[in-house]
Amino acid sequence: MQLLRRLVEWLWSYVWIRYVIIGGMSFALNYAIFSALVVSGVWYVYATMAAGTLVWMVNFPLHKVWTFDDRRLGIALPLQTVPHFALKVWNTYLADPFILYYLAEQWLWHPLIGKVAVGVILGAQNYMLCRYLIFRPRPA
Repeated sequence: MQLLRRLVEWLWSYVWIRYVIIGGMSFALNYAIFSALVVSGVWYVYATMAAGTLVWMVNFPLHKVWTFDDRRLGIALPLQTVPHFALKVWNTYLADPFILYYLAEQWLWHPLIGKVAVGVILGAQNYMLCRYLIFRPRPA
């Protein structure tokens, strides 16, 4: 039991592992909302925008507090919220729908499959921007 606990603590010490866990949960919620909307007849471009909007409200606090272990408030909160919100606007209303539309219409991928590819692409981009720009480590 002690060995398992040390293994979990060691894994949790890596930011990218926390990002994959929290990002995976966020993607699962996004995908569930997206799938429900697509299956109910909503056009996949609108569905991806609606799902992304709802998930952002969960995503920001999880990444701030758990993934990047940043509990600063005060001036740090708006300095992080505004660029994170801008990133989500870019992803939710421009990048995600455009890439998904391209995969579905040009490459003839099913939107439910294309959504997974878009999640991987934007997830890698988000990690780099969040880790090194929005939630950059505090100076020592």
